[in-house]
Amino acid sequence: MTAIPGFLASAGVAGAGGAVLLSPRRASAAFGVRGTFVYSGGRAQEQRRAAAVEEVVQEVNVIIRGMARERILKGTAPKSPLEITVDPLARVASLRAPTMPLLRGTTDGRPVAWKTASGDRNTVNITQREEVLSFRFRGNGGDSRYVYRFAPDGQSLVLQASVSHRLMPKSLRFRLSYRRVP
Repeated sequence: MTAIPGFLASAGVAGAGGAVLLSPRRASAAFGVRGTFVYSGGRAQEQRRAAAVEEVVQEVNVIIRGMARERILKGTAPKSPLEITVDPLARVASLRAPTMPLLRGTTDGRPVAWKTASGDRNTVNITQREEVLSFRFRGNGGDSRYVYRFAPDGQSLVLQASVSHRLMPKSLRFRLSYRRVP
């Protein structure tokens, strides 16, 4: 899949407190969290993600299909642990994962320039609405969205991802579950 340089980097994760943080009783615009989350989706989620990847690569040119499958599977594999901070007072969020440089920016959607571990440049827009933290990655022909939905108590989250690239015949969509660790 050398025809898609930096594809996984442009896909985003393919390749991140104060007293108000973590309100366990109710949702509010002041929702915040600081913690480490590990993948908890198990084998069933892994199989569903792999099936979604297979559905996308079946429409890719047969010559690069195997390489495309390998790169997409590797790039969309669960990143664990995730270090996530959402500070509602400062309106700032950050995300760090293995093999991924720290991504930090304001949660008002203003673009943030971010360079992946492999040096690819992306523009990232970060937004937060209550327990939902969204990252939109654009660069190298890709436009991907990673939406983290936290449980109201901040102890778990579900990642809903949509990965698009100009060389992919359609978007890849998948979900991954995480739980907070002490």
